[in-house]
Amino acid sequence: MNISPVSAAPLGTLDSEVARDLQLLRDFIKARERHMHMLFGRTLRHSATRDELMRLIVLAFSTDRILGVSAYIRLCSGYATAPTVRAELSTMEDARLIILEPQNGRRSALVLPTRKLIDFYNRQLPRLREDFRHALLAMEPAEPASVS
Repeated sequence: MNISPVSAAPLGTLDSEVARDLQLLRDFIKARERHMHMLFGRTLRHSATRDELMRLIVLAFSTDRILGVSAYIRLCSGYATAPTVRAELSTMEDARLIILEPQNGRRSALVLPTRKLIDFYNRQLPRLREDFRHALLAMEPAEPASVS
């Protein structure tokens, strides 16, 4: 097997627009984290699995679907184990963001979003979107004045 040598990228080779985009994305993520702290409190650490579960639960709800725990385990199987998904769902239930409702004759409980979770997304996402839009507009280069 032929492995090519690895060399460090020279300083100054990252496109400046890409660097601005990365900073904007970082700022957006930090703002989102501040909003999440309002939902969970400052004592709970960030979890990518929990973030994805909340998105999946709310997106399913937006299409009038209620999925079970086993469906979320399958949807998250590429990056989280079944015990991790169950633990995150339990954390979300403790925070009163979801209700795990047992199904008659089935092992997998249904995952129901609470009003608290839906209200949070309805209130916070438009704010984040607006902040992001303003940040994007601020990054746009000013158009040159037209010469008449």
